[in-house]
Amino acid sequence: MFSETQSEANPFIEHFNLTELTLLRYYQASRASHRLSHLAKLIWERLQVDRNLIEKSVMEKSSAMFYEAEMLERELKICMKKYRLFQNNFTVIRQLSMRFQEISEALNRLETDFPVLNNQLILLSMEPITIDIPTLAQQCRVFYESSTLHAEILACDEIYMNTKVQDVNCEDVTVTLENINDSFTKVNVTLDSHTDDPTKDFLTQLISKIEKTVKILFETLPLVKALKSEGMKQRHWENLLSEAERSEEVRDKLLVKDLIGLNLTEKAKKCEEIVIVAGKELNLEKGLEKMKEQWKDFEIQFDETQVTF
Repeated sequence: MFSETQSEANPFIEHFNLTELTLLRYYQASRASHRLSHLAKLIWERLQVDRNLIEKSVMEKSSAMFYEAEMLERELKICMKKYRLFQNNFTVIRQLSMRFQEISEALNRLETDFPVLNNQLILLSMEPITIDIPTLAQQCRVFYESSTLHAEILACDEIYMNTKVQDVNCEDVTVTLENINDSFTKVNVTLDSHTDDPTKDFLTQLISKIEKTVKILFETLPLVKALKSEGMKQRHWENLLSEAERSEEVRDKLLVKDLIGLNLTEKAKKCEEIVIVAGKELNLEKGLEKMKEQWKDFEIQFDETQVTF
């Protein structure tokens, strides 16, 4: 009977027949929790010794960051207010754009250190920094991008509109406007990502306003290209402008902004028809000149004997 019971228990005994090394590992594992607690206690006791120094260092850093962020926030609000008041002044907007850039760079630096320092404050059961530096940095970036684009458009508008039609480099203007369009896309994407920004409505209206300016620039460009056509003569200018000025004077004095003042952009179809006619007439004139050149040395001989009356 005993032998039968022993034989039945053998599989279980063999299962628990562990080596000393295995038993030692199990023992160490069972003591791991206690050891970790003891290690944490030792570390905390060591930290407690230097806690005052650590708290002082963290407090100094957080105070410096808070003070700098507060000053930057105040400066940003002043610039934003000024931006609202001088939306059409290129000089002011250019200066503001440069200032937004400086503030943005400073906030980006603070934004990098902000999470680490804030976590240290929380770990030490100290008050976290109350200024939301990441949000402030994002807001400043939006204003920097918008003001930079705005200044670029105003500069383009000022130079382009006050240039004589005959002096406009249409290729350069086209490239500039295409680059501006790309910048618009970037700014709009940035604006869409800031749904909780209280200044979003102002910036959206501003972007919409300067988009209209760019649209006008695009509308005048085909007309400028057409008016620079070689075939435009005095009769075409008189037909186009309905004025008594000589074509030479018109060509020398007409600025791009005058096209808008004369409502020529609204008469694009008429202008296009006149330019097409001028181009065809120019081709005919060139053809006639070529024929004259070919026939100038050609002599026609008459046989008087064949002349009859």
